[in-house]
Amino acid sequence: ELTGVTSDGAHDDQPLVHLPIAANADSLSTWLLPALARFHHGHPAAVEVIRDDESRNADHLRTGEVLGAISSVPDRIRGCRMQMLGVMRYIPVATPDYLARWMPDGPTEAALARAPMVQYDRSDNLQREVLRMLSPAPADPPAVYIPASTEYHRAVEYGMGWGAVPRVQIADALDAGRLVTFTERRVDVPLYWQYWKLASPLLSALTESIVEAAAEFLGAADQS
Repeated sequence: ELTGVTSDGAHDDQPLVHLPIAANADSLSTWLLPALARFHHGHPAAVEVIRDDESRNADHLRTGEVLGAISSVPDRIRGCRMQMLGVMRYIPVATPDYLARWMPDGPTEAALARAPMVQYDRSDNLQREVLRMLSPAPADPPAVYIPASTEYHRAVEYGMGWGAVPRVQIADALDAGRLVTFTERRVDVPLYWQYWKLASPLLSALTESIVEAAAEFLGAADQS
């Protein structure tokens, strides 16, 4: 099935090939979904997205659960090819009211230890990395867990806590002043696409669509 000939879009009568991939939530909610849609429109395939943290997606590839994975880990997997997609930049932000209440003197060690922080889930290492960057002293602030990408940045915009969010998701809120940055620190997460070495036109077309979309979006995000 995977080595079948791709079509030019007129594939209503062809059986759809199941293509499972692994992706992180932030990519899926920003740049990846349009790329998958374009691929679907031109090829007889049905993509299944297994959503997991970018630091763990390579594990799904190792077990054979997926044919490709968007990962932040550059370790090459036997039998797979790897391409650099780009960098997703995360910016620590909060609402003005939140900062006035919890960080009136800025992100001091004392403030960061007690100010609520929004996390994606209990495996969210990104927010902890930002916290370590901001506070040399160990800190364990109250955590608000919101396990969905779009709802995560909305929780920050509602003032439930501070969080590091992809720039593209909060551009409007930043421009309008609903959210503000409170530090010059940024976190750049490199993303890689790894996929099986198969002589598959479908997998090659999917790879091309993902790489093109990532180059357009992640390149712009890296310059913001």
